[in-house]
Amino acid sequence: MFICFRCRGGKFYGWGNITRLSILANKLYKKGHKINFIYEGDKFIDKFLKKFSFKKIKLKEDITLKDEKKIFLKIKKIDYFFVEMLDIGIQLQKFYKTKTKNLIIFDDLLDKCYFSNYVIACQDHSKTTQKNIIKSNNTKLICNKKYFMLPESFQKKECQIKKINMNINSILIFLGGGDYAGAYIKIAKSLIKTKIKKIIFILTKSNYNSLYPILKSINKKFKILNGTSNSFKDFSKSDLAIVSGGYTKFESAASLTPCIIILTQWHQGIIANNFCKANKVKNLGHYSVLAEKNLINEISRLKKKSLREKIILNFKKNISYDGTENLLKLFKL
Repeated sequence: MFICFRCRGGKFYGWGNITRLSILANKLYKKGHKINFIYEGDKFIDKFLKKFSFKKIKLKEDITLKDEKKIFLKIKKIDYFFVEMLDIGIQLQKFYKTKTKNLIIFDDLLDKCYFSNYVIACQDHSKTTQKNIIKSNNTKLICNKKYFMLPESFQKKECQIKKINMNINSILIFLGGGDYAGAYIKIAKSLIKTKIKKIIFILTKSNYNSLYPILKSINKKFKILNGTSNSFKDFSKSDLAIVSGGYTKFESAASLTPCIIILTQWHQGIIANNFCKANKVKNLGHYSVLAEKNLINEISRLKKKSLREKIILNFKKNISYDGTENLLKLFKL
């Protein structure tokens, strides 16, 4: 089959869409399908995608519909077309539908108008939210966290052997792929007032060089990583994680690492709150209005081992490690 993907990522949009669709594209490529991975992104996205053997087509950033149509003149009938972008209007969806009978949009926010064949939300939403989305009569909505795709390093067997320490000796701060320098600096200034022995930051490659000296000036003992090739290992070695309201909260949960959520984008609020309700973790709100004392108090609260154990039990109950396989079964691919 001929399967296309369309997404956008980088320091302003984050990396979540790129990461998730690349997982699915690589799986389908290995199964023998012809893949076109069409994307907008910076040089760091280019480098990330180089490790995959499927065909990549890079578009200029913020490409117009007129220019994108010219690119697609060379692309004929598409069997399945998977799309995930923060901003995808009706006109673009209508154009994509001229290219395929199976247009599938991933959107965990459910805050747009939809003209696709399928809309898949891989995070929890209330029945009211699902009922009130604006979509065409022919658009099928699928809302289930069992379709959330984790990186291949997150294998259930390995994730389930997490050791719970009596004390919090290490904290991992991983907010995702966007340029969230302000959030990292604010968190760093809060953490120097704790007595945590090991504090690790995973930065994006796009802001590592500029942010590294700033964080080191706050505390030279901070360990600062320039991205990660295996986030499961980073999470699994940590007693507690500070994550965003986007995708990294799922990686923390899958690794059975209790977490504190700090929003890096305002639109993460609803899905973060739904996640927190299901797993009994705290959302401290957007980093721009984060109160230092709230972060310190929440870390102190989670020093109680029994609380972290309860969170881990919720993670075990709520996290699926088979998201990619579940999607392949759903579309019989």
